[in-house]
Amino acid sequence: MGEEVYIVAIVFGSVVTIVTLGIVGGIIKAWVRNRNNGSITNDENFLEALREFKEKTDHRLSKLESQQSSQRKVEEKKSERNEKTINIDSEKQDSDSSSGQNLKNMLKE
Repeated sequence: MGEEVYIVAIVFGSVVTIVTLGIVGGIIKAWVRNRNNGSITNDENFLEALREFKEKTDHRLSKLESQQSSQRKVEEKKSERNEKTINIDSEKQDSDSSSGQNLKNMLKE
């Protein structure tokens, strides 16, 4: 019976030790997380650098958007000019072909 008591004591002690280490480890993790999270939001230099970065990024985006819109306007103007020249060219071809047909008809007569 003496051996059974030792075995039960070892098993019980192991279980208690594992549970205790788990609880202590969880408490330490929570303490470290709370300590690290508080320091980032309270750091004024970090927040100032973050604001400056955001302002610069917004400024760059607005510049790019304005450049893109101006490029679109230029491209639209170019495409309108191209359409006008195509229309003029097609009208010239129509008049040339009609005059060529008239000459053919005149020669046939």
